[in-house]
Amino acid sequence: MEHLPPAGWSHLATKDDVTMAKIELRAEMAQMSAELCAEMAEIKAELKADIAEVRIAMERGFRAQTWKMVAAIGTSQAISVAIMAAMVNSLR
Repeated sequence: MEHLPPAGWSHLATKDDVTMAKIELRAEMAQMSAELCAEMAEIKAELKADIAEVRIAMERGFRAQTWKMVAAIGTSQAISVAIMAAMVNSLR
């Protein structure tokens, strides 16, 4: 009896109290789990949309860069041909 709290029997938890607390806790955990799953699904959808936007932007950037490089190489080749033609004409 010396292990009992000084407040009395009303402050002790019964098996029914523990069972009810367990049921309430499991219900709260199930609700939080459902909310977490919904939030994760929303985040996943947003992330997929963001990745798609980045992919589109990268594709446009790569395409623009490719055209610029093709133009630069073509210009470089034209200048090289013009220089070679000028050198051949200067030898005649």
